[in-house]
Amino acid sequence: MASLRTRGLGLCLVLATAPVVGCKEPPSPANTTITPSSSATATSAVASAGSSASASNATTAVAAPHPSFGQPSMIAPGLTPPRLDPSLSWLAPKRWKIVHHKSTMRIATYDVPHAAGDTEDAELSITRAGGDSASNVGRWTVQFGAEGHKSAKTEGRTLAGLKATFVEIHGSYQGMGMNEPKAGYRLLGAIVETTGGSHFFKLVGPEKSVEAARAEFEAFLSSLKPLVTDGG
Repeated sequence: MASLRTRGLGLCLVLATAPVVGCKEPPSPANTTITPSSSATATSAVASAGSSASASNATTAVAAPHPSFGQPSMIAPGLTPPRLDPSLSWLAPKRWKIVHHKSTMRIATYDVPHAAGDTEDAELSITRAGGDSASNVGRWTVQFGAEGHKSAKTEGRTLAGLKATFVEIHGSYQGMGMNEPKAGYRLLGAIVETTGGSHFFKLVGPEKSVEAARAEFEAFLSSLKPLVTDGG
């Protein structure tokens, strides 16, 4: 009996010290950094607006927190001429997609998905330039021809604490670079008067698609915040 116990003990020792075939030691966990909740702080994002450069080379732009609505403003001041550097931040709906554009006059361009029944997406362009609001409203109106002069409506507003003009036009649209006008288009726009030149927010596209995005555009305008540039 003692011999059997000894051999049994030896077998247990062999099994305990033998390597387990087919098993690997789990890798060491990667170093992680836990950051505080950002609910009380501003969020930031980057995108190569006004340039074909990659986002990794873009300058981070800070946007006011608005987690219930959408993504922070995707702007890159370092990639646009100094006179076009935005002094406002905004939040875009999650379904809007920021896209590259070739125009040096734009700060950013968003693709707004089309509504059922339309075949083309709408577009939101953001620019900054000089000139009074009335002249720029007239320029937008001309892009809609005779129909634009009849349908154009303007409304004075205050956005981000700044004087603004809300614009709505519909008709046959022919923007810059378009060979022929496109019937059944609508424009929703806002001109916000900021120091050094107004900001122009122009949503234009097929009527159904623009109308479907109206509530989003209104929320977008409500999200506008002045950028703090003096460290204050």
